[in-house]
Order: sequence, then C-alpha cells, then structure tokens
Amino acid sequence: MGDPGTFVATARSRLWRRYRTWAIGALAALGSYASAITALPDHGWWRYPAAAASSAAAAAAVVVSLPRPTSERDRPPIAPPRPRVVVRSTAGDATWAKWLADLLDHTGRQPVWEPWDERTPGPGRTALTVVIVSAATAVWPVPPVPDGPHLYLRVEECPLPEGARGETVLDIAGLPREVATGRLLDRLGTTVPASAEGRETPPYPGLDSAVTNLPPRNALFTDRTAVLDRIGALFLGPHPAGGPRSCAVVGVGGIGKTSVAVEFGHRFASHYDVVWWVRAGSPVQVLDGLTLLARRLGMPGDDDPGVTLGALWRALGERRRWLLVFDNAVDPADLEACWPPLTNGDVLITSYVRNWHGGRITDVLALEVFQEEDAVEFLRRRSNDRLTPAGTAGTVARALGHLPLVLEQAAAYTEETGTTLAQFERVLHRQPSTAPLLSQETWYQPEMTATWRMSLHRACVQQPEARTLALLLAFLDSDRVPRSLLPDHARVLPPPLRDQLGSDLAVNALLRPLISYSLVRVDDHGELGVSRQVQDYLRATLDADEHRRHADAAVLLVESAFPADPADPDSRPRCARLLPHALAAIRHGGASGTGEPTALGRLLHRAGTYLHLRGDYTRALDLLTRSLETQESRPEGDRSVLADTLAALGRTQYSLAALDDARRHTERAVRLYTDLHGPDDLRVARQLLHLSRIQREQGEYAAALDTAQRALEVTTAASGEEDPGIADCLMVLGDAHWRRGALDAANDCYTRALALRERNPATAAADLAAARKHLALIALDRDEPQQAHDHLVRARALLAETYDTEHPAVADVDNHFGESLRRLGRTDEAGAALRRALKIREPLGDHPDVVGTLIRLGRLHRDTGATGESYDVLEQARRMAEAAMGPDHPYVADAEADLAETLHAQDDRDGAVDRLRAAVRRYEAAYGADHVLTVRARTRLRLLETPHSDG
Repeated sequence: MGDPGTFVATARSRLWRRYRTWAIGALAALGSYASAITALPDHGWWRYPAAAASSAAAAAAVVVSLPRPTSERDRPPIAPPRPRVVVRSTAGDATWAKWLADLLDHTGRQPVWEPWDERTPGPGRTALTVVIVSAATAVWPVPPVPDGPHLYLRVEECPLPEGARGETVLDIAGLPREVATGRLLDRLGTTVPASAEGRETPPYPGLDSAVTNLPPRNALFTDRTAVLDRIGALFLGPHPAGGPRSCAVVGVGGIGKTSVAVEFGHRFASHYDVVWWVRAGSPVQVLDGLTLLARRLGMPGDDDPGVTLGALWRALGERRRWLLVFDNAVDPADLEACWPPLTNGDVLITSYVRNWHGGRITDVLALEVFQEEDAVEFLRRRSNDRLTPAGTAGTVARALGHLPLVLEQAAAYTEETGTTLAQFERVLHRQPSTAPLLSQETWYQPEMTATWRMSLHRACVQQPEARTLALLLAFLDSDRVPRSLLPDHARVLPPPLRDQLGSDLAVNALLRPLISYSLVRVDDHGELGVSRQVQDYLRATLDADEHRRHADAAVLLVESAFPADPADPDSRPRCARLLPHALAAIRHGGASGTGEPTALGRLLHRAGTYLHLRGDYTRALDLLTRSLETQESRPEGDRSVLADTLAALGRTQYSLAALDDARRHTERAVRLYTDLHGPDDLRVARQLLHLSRIQREQGEYAAALDTAQRALEVTTAASGEEDPGIADCLMVLGDAHWRRGALDAANDCYTRALALRERNPATAAADLAAARKHLALIALDRDEPQQAHDHLVRARALLAETYDTEHPAVADVDNHFGESLRRLGRTDEAGAALRRALKIREPLGDHPDVVGTLIRLGRLHRDTGATGESYDVLEQARRMAEAAMGPDHPYVADAEADLAETLHAQDDRDGAVDRLRAAVRRYEAAYGADHVLTVRARTRLRLLETPHSDG
C-alpha cells in the first residue's frame, strides 16, 4: 500500500486540482458581494438584488478565466535539448568562430567556444567538436584529437594538424560564402530553417569576396591582442562625419608594426569588401599603390594623378566598407594629397615616425618590444625548439632586446644550422660587440647586430659570394626587387659582380642561404625584399670605397633596366615598378660621390621625366636639376642626353609657372638640338613650339607668333602638310594670334587644325575636343554664344569617349560651356556647369584655371542680381591671380574689369572707374593699346567717366 502519508497527500493534491476553480470562484463572489453591499444605504440593503447579481458575475468571470486542469496526455510536448557543438579555435580566429557559432545556432544547435589548446568541461554530452584550422593555428602545439565526433574545418591554406585525415576534414579555404556555407551544412546533414532565414548573420570572414592585395598571414604572429582589439574598437564603431577613422601604429624598426597590420587585415577581414595594402615609403609609392587599386576597381587609367584619385574615391564611396593600409609611412605630408575624403572606410598606418598626433589621425598606438614570456614563446615556436628551458630562451631574448625582427632572424639561424637556443646563446655571447648603431634608432644594442653578423657568416659558409648579393640589394629599395633585374642586367656591372650574377642559376644559388637565414625575403610574386634595418647594417659594414663601388653598381643596374623613353605608354608599368629602386640607387649614389656620373645622369633624367609625366612636378624638378648638374660636371658627356634633359627641365618649370627658368633651359635645348641635328630637325621644331607657349605666357605675343610660325615651317618641310604634328603647330600658332587679338587668324588656325585631325583616323578624341574648345573661345570673343555652345557640346561628347566627368579636360570645357549658357540666358544650367568645373579645379589652389572659373561665376551672380556674392567671388579671383601670376598679369586685369561692372551694378561709379583704370593699365602693358581687350576696357571706362551717363 505504501506510506499512508504519501497516499493522503496525493489524494489531497488531486482534490485541489479538481475543485480549485470553483473554490476560487466562490471566494471571488463573496468578495464582490461584500464590496457591493458596502456601497448601499444602511437600511433595506437586502432588498437590492444587484449586489447578488454582481457577485455571481464576478465568480463566473473568474471560473472562465482560470485554466482548466489537464491530463498528462493533454499537455504540450517538451522541446528536446539542443545538440551541443564545441567550436575550438585560437583567439586570432575569433571572427571565424563567431560566424560558425551563429550558423550552428541558426540550425538549432547549441554552440560552445573552447580555446585551441584547452579542454573546457561543459554540461551535457557533446554532439560534435569543430576545430577551426588556419594559418594562425599552424604553429600552435598540436591539440589532442577530440573525443567523439569531430570535424577539422580548414578556413585558410595551411598545414593540417596531426590526426586530421579524410572524412574528419572539411576544406572551405578560399571559397565564397554561399559555397562554404552549403558544404558545411551538407556535412552537418542539416539546413537553415525558414524561420531563421531573415535573421541577421555576421559577415563571412573569408577574403574571397573582397578586393584585396593583403600579404599572407604570419603564422608566427604573437601577442598584440590588446593592440588589435583597440584598433578594432576604433574602426568598428560609428564613423565620424568628417572623414575616415584612422590609426597610426608606430614604433622602431623591427618591432612588428607590419605584422600587426597584416594580422588586423586578416582577423577583421569580414568587416570590409576592400582591403588594400599600400607601400608608403614615399609619395611615389603611395600613388602607385592607389593607382593599382583604381585599376583593380575598373577605373580607366590617366596620367593625371588627381583624376585617378578622384575616380578611386568615387568608387570606394560606393562600397560598403573599405580598409587602406599605408605601410612604412615616413612623413605625414606624404599622405596628405592621397587622403581619402570619405567616411565609409578606415585608414591604418604603420611608421617608425612617431609625430602622427593631431590632424587627420584619430589614434596613435606605440608598439613596444615583446614581453619576455611572449618573446620566449615566439622563439620556441619559430625555432621549433621545445627542449631548451624557458630560462635559457629568456636569456637569448633579453640579449636580443626582445625585438621581433631580431628574434625571427635568430630563430632562423638556429633552424638552418640545426642548433638549439641553448647552443645559440653560447655562440651569441662569444661574438664581439663592435657593430655600429643602426639607423637613427639609438636604443639598438650591439648584441642585436651580432645576429645579423652570424647569419651572414653562415650564409657565406654555404655560398662565399652571398655577401656580394646582399650588399647590392642594400642599395635598392627594401621591397619588391624584381628577381629578373639581377641576371637580365648583370652585363653592365663591373667584374666580379658581372660573373657572379650573370645567370638565374647563379643568382638563385646565392639567394638560397640568404633566404634561409631570413636576411632576404621573397613575396608571393617572387620579388625580393630586405628589411631597412638589415640594409642599414650591411651598408654600415662598408668603408667609403666599398660604399661607392656598390652604390655605383646599383646605379648601373637600375639605369640599364629603366626604360629609355618613359613617354612610351607601353613602358609606363615598368617605369612604375623600377622607380622606387631608381630613387634608392640615386640617393645612395649621390651620397657616396658616384664614380659613374654618366649612368647616374641618365637615370636621374629618366626618373625625372617619368615623374613629370605623372604630374609630380616638384620631384621631377629636383631629379632633372640634379641630372643637369651631373652631366655638366663631365664636359665629355653625351650631348644628346643633355639636350633631352634641358628640354624636360624646361617643360617641368613651365608646369610650375617658373617661366624665366623654363625659357632659359628651353632656349638652351633649341640651340643644342640645332648644333646636333641642324635647324630643320623635328626635335628643334618641338622645342620651338614649347618656347612659343612660354613667350605667350610672358606676354611676348609677337615673339610667340614668330616662334610658332618657324616651328610650323620646319615641321611642314620635314613631314609634309598632312603630318599630325602640323595640327599641333597650328594650335599653338592659333593661341598666339588669339592672345594678340587677331581673332580671324586664330579662328583660321583652329579650323585648319580641326580639319587635319578629323582626316586622321588615329587622332585622339581629346585632341579633337581641344580644337573644338578653341573655336568656341573665338566665338565667345566674337559674342556668338550659340556657336560657342554648339562647339562645346561636341567637345564634351568627344571627351566622354575617353574621360569621366571629373577629368580636368572636362572641367575646362564646362568652364567655357557655363559662360556660353550664361550669355544665352540659361542661368540655372550655367551655374551647374560652372560649379562642376570649380569643384574639379579647386584642389589646384592659386591657379589660373581656378581664376577663370571664378570670374565666370562672378558674372553669373551679377546677372542674377546677387551683386554681393559677385563682388566676393571676383575679389577672390583677383587675389588668386596676383598670387599665381603676379600683380601685372592680364588675368588680374580680367578680374578688375569684371569687378568694375559689379561695382557699377551696386551704384558705386567711382569704385568702378578706379577698377577699370587699373585694368586698362594692365591690358596696355601686356597686350598693347590696340588689343581687343584693351579697346573694350578703354571704351567702357570713357562711358563711365562721362557725366550723367548711366553706363
């Protein structure tokens, strides 16, 4: 029968469950009845049946609302517990673990994270253990094979742990999100329920869908978790309105800044759809890297860096999120011109320079050397030496200053020589500490140089001439040295270098031990690199004669490889690839007092010419000036190269508005070409055309006309009347006529040039557009706005075949297009065209092109009655013209003449007269008394000076 007490308790429980509803209802009725009767009068309360009715209704409501007792079979089934799935990963693969855990949760599983090298006991039985394998896990201790069902999920190309075989491995490395997700779900034997399909999921961590050139992940990356988390917290928060988030990771050379940036790119790749690595050692490298990204995104190529960057920023602005990494930046000013004006991305900078605070930089993180426990762990993992006690490894780490780069090379030494860290520690302390300090990092200890000395010594034991190759690489740029540069051009080197580097086999034999000891690295493209610190150390081991000899060898090597004609479009990619090495060889060659002035002069000329073509006029000027000085130091040098350098220098100075210097060098080039090739050579004609442009800008219109006419005669005699060069001459000749006010003659030249270019099927659309634009200028000067409008519409259509809407050539057409529309009374369209032009031109600063657009915009404001805005814009144009061209230039007179009209519209007749008098003086000095602009301004002045005239 069992316990009587238990029986009684059970019976009571059953009775309560059966009658509890009626009991609660009765209590509710009594309560309601009591409340009702208290509200009735004291006498005759029993005569009111409403209270009883109210209590009955309350009881019924309670009975109905209470749940009825159910039998066991009526109760809903209890959901079974979700299968528990352990996700095992390193901290570096946290984004993969989060993505996988979310996917498992979607499929009805219970994900639990477990550290890579630990077993965390958890409640319940584990249905599956998923081990995430990546490059970050390849060097960790091999974990024990999980108990029970398990799956190794390889997410990057890397070795698999021991025990990961066959059916226990699923490889999704490099797969797009949809494919990777499908394979994983197939292996799990499940799908995502329809109820979970609308839920937001974390981004897929793979780089497959991103536009990226991120370097490979460093499998030995150690520590720095706090730094990565701080960068992540900065970048992944809300973005500011003024620009991208930016962070500079700074520290001495070899501290691991680049490794931090690479690890951040891989670890947080899921948050970006563009991750782009830019070598930032110089402005040239920065622009090269961004130009490559523009091409990768499908932007058309252009020689003008401003056009390329504008197209790139528009493309990135349309992306979800992007990350730019400027690696090894030297000067904040180098990035200023290439700073993205966007808010939907992040900028990460690495630099050994610490002065990044303020300005555009959101945060600066200073890296320090490894903590000793991290340095010990790195050494033991990198050398694969788990036998040496941690104390001995710590002694080695302290002797090497805990610097990651030196620790890497020390571990490479032990690995290559088959020694342990304990044996290395004994060798290290037998080394003399006499090496010079490196670079400007005064904290470097001589013990650190001992590692490089030992590594170089061991490399030379295997290949006695390995030092020769290492020293040559020390005089080139530290990254991306084309492997073919050495054997393909070794013939120009002096012996014994010529023989030691004369074939691929010979070079590879010398490289092998240098790579093994981490003195030289090889990237994914097979290109070579040497760290700056190792380069500094290698050069510091040379005396003055050895330094000059190796610097000369680098100059000879790069000069032989650098294209002789950088203007050839087919040679541009090779110029871009070799330019950093040219600049490095030039820097070291000039510092050591070159013994190869001819080769150095040619290299300076070619590199300077290429920089000019890229629009980097300031650096081009420096190199071309040095080339001229180098060549002139040897009277027996090649005079044809000297003439080419003079011509290039004149063009660069013209672009920088240094007209006197440009004229001096161009005239020298004309004389030298004439001496070398005779007065009727095409090279002489091309220089005469350039000289005519300079004379025109200097206000010598008659001389400019004569010089252009002479160039036309020489070109016609040498090439015939249908040569494309004839059209170039006609355009320059037309400009000279136009500036003199001879509109009919200028119109004739432009018309002939257009006809000649239209007959030549090879003519570029931009050249046809230029002729149309100049014909429109004549029409505007003749007050024929409709004809000007028609020419400009066709010019804009032609430019659209080659350029996007942000190109400077399009801005030039829009500038005049807006003026034609203004004169036709279409003020809204005119304003849109002029504002487009100004937006493109404003970054030029104080420039004549900006002046022209501002003057036209000031006229438009005046026409629409906004005389205050008109005055402000025209006064800005006047100040800018003075700053750019000098106070007496006719562009200043243009602004003065329009300011006079605006002042007259404001009823300031005296102010208008003063402005016009100043304009007339400038026009007469520049153009002469009979020029159309002078006559027009003088006529207007007389009208304003007439008493009682309304102007």
